[in-house]
Amino acid sequence: MGAFALIREAGGDIQCFGFKANGNADFVIARFDGSVESYTIETACQGEAALKRAQDILNQVEHPLLTPASSHDQASYRAQVERARSACEEGALEKVVLSRRKAITGVALEPLVWFERLQSKYPQATVFMLYRPGYPLWMGATPECLLDINQSKVRTMSLAGTRPVGTPGAWGNKEREEQFLVTKDIVNMLQVMGCRDITVDGPVSTQAGPVEHLCSTIEAKVNRDS
Repeated sequence: MGAFALIREAGGDIQCFGFKANGNADFVIARFDGSVESYTIETACQGEAALKRAQDILNQVEHPLLTPASSHDQASYRAQVERARSACEEGALEKVVLSRRKAITGVALEPLVWFERLQSKYPQATVFMLYRPGYPLWMGATPECLLDINQSKVRTMSLAGTRPVGTPGAWGNKEREEQFLVTKDIVNMLQVMGCRDITVDGPVSTQAGPVEHLCSTIEAKVNRDS
């Protein structure tokens, strides 16, 4: 069966896109190893038809067997945090976000049930499911817009600084500094790419499930002929 992406953007309907590899880059997947996969979208449907299309494909595929393993134990993760802190103190880094993989076994997985749960829990996020034959199924929810291009206008956002929803009082200096550093880096990258008339609106608080973030909207103009 063919590859597909099931996507629900905030405030929008569910859409299912069927695509084939080696296409015209209608749909692009950037892998963690730096390689890029390009696909041509062949079919598109929405609403109940999108869910049915995804379920029909998933009913006929055999997912590859995985041997999940956590990436760090507590001691190795604490050591990584200490190395990152030292790098910041020495001025080699201004901001670093550490992550780890935690493997959970013995959990019954019905992909579309989990997709519906993500929709319900994160109404302001883009919820996605991605299937490609021979690869594990990817699913998640993100409140971020990486890049929105409309003719010569570019829009993105910096989402940095996090705290639990309902935290009283003003945002702390740590969260505001994180937001400033991320915004500065994005603006610098847009300038390097030749964008002009760059504007920053924010930051404002925005909720994403059980947490809220500081968010700034960044807009610019770009010469599409360059």
